[in-house]
Amino acid sequence: MESMQAAFSALNRAMQTHTRVSTMSFDFGVGRPLSPDEIHAIAAVDAERGSTIAEMAEALGKTGQETGPLADQLCNDGLLEKKEGGYRLTEQGLRAQENHLGFHIERDKHFLAYIASLDEDAFAQFSETCRQMEQWMDSYLIS
Repeated sequence: MESMQAAFSALNRAMQTHTRVSTMSFDFGVGRPLSPDEIHAIAAVDAERGSTIAEMAEALGKTGQETGPLADQLCNDGLLEKKEGGYRLTEQGLRAQENHLGFHIERDKHFLAYIASLDEDAFAQFSETCRQMEQWMDSYLIS
């Protein structure tokens, strides 16, 4: 029981840190810091080689009504441009995304190396733990 409490304490600290980090803006070299929603909207557009409001909203876990003004702001800032069928990255948006990827490669390298070092069974257990945690957290959202 004591080892379970220690594991849950570590998980709680990680979740609290994630909550703090998820509200922080970072400089990705485009003239102003970008919020997580902004850079992840840019990442969603990059991943799809273009994106609609609905696709960006799905990637962000937000509604289209919440995502529309965000996309408009990113267009005003020169990071996205509206094209027929959706949005595309501008050169500045592409630079932000490249810097975002570099940021994660540097910041996440030790954790990613740890995950890569897991054998097949340990990785399967890790993956299942992640799925179970997602279901656990989702259960708090159900009224």
